[in-house]
Amino acid sequence: MKSIVRNFLLIPVLVIGILTLENCCYDDDCCYGDCDPQREWGLKAVYSNDLDDIIALEQPRSLVNPSKIYLYRQYLLVNEAQKGIHIFDNSDPRNPLPLHFLKILGGNDVAIKDDVLYADQFDNLVSISLASVADKLEKERLEDVFRNFNAYDVRPEESEVYYECPDPALGTVIDWVADSVDYPCYTY
Repeated sequence: MKSIVRNFLLIPVLVIGILTLENCCYDDDCCYGDCDPQREWGLKAVYSNDLDDIIALEQPRSLVNPSKIYLYRQYLLVNEAQKGIHIFDNSDPRNPLPLHFLKILGGNDVAIKDDVLYADQFDNLVSISLASVADKLEKERLEDVFRNFNAYDVRPEESEVYYECPDPALGTVIDWVADSVDYPCYTY
């Protein structure tokens, strides 16, 4: 009779012990205290509202994702989708020479009138004096001109990665850094 009672008490103790061990953590994925199941390792957006971070004249770079082409005087302008505009000296059309890369983050379209380049920059319209390209870049931005732009479509170039969903209230996404992110979006 004593062994039956002992076995009868032993079963609940074993069940409690197994359930306790099941909730233990043996790897680095453990979190203690306030765990957030929506937190993932991915890319966090770096924001800026400074026009110099968004629009800048840089050294020439290789074409990666060219889209629209524009001829202006002796220049050939090639838009790099979402990145900016490659500026070539097209004096010899058989051998265009790279001069500059005009970084315009979020730009997809360009037009020129009276020596002023107009480009979209996400939902903004930017104007850049082409007379100033060789010197100090004269630029202006009109905000919220294009209402159909969805700031949440801005995503890192990498595929199959979690990333922080952009928040347009924080500024323009100018870069991405590896970090843990809350409530992540995902690229395919």
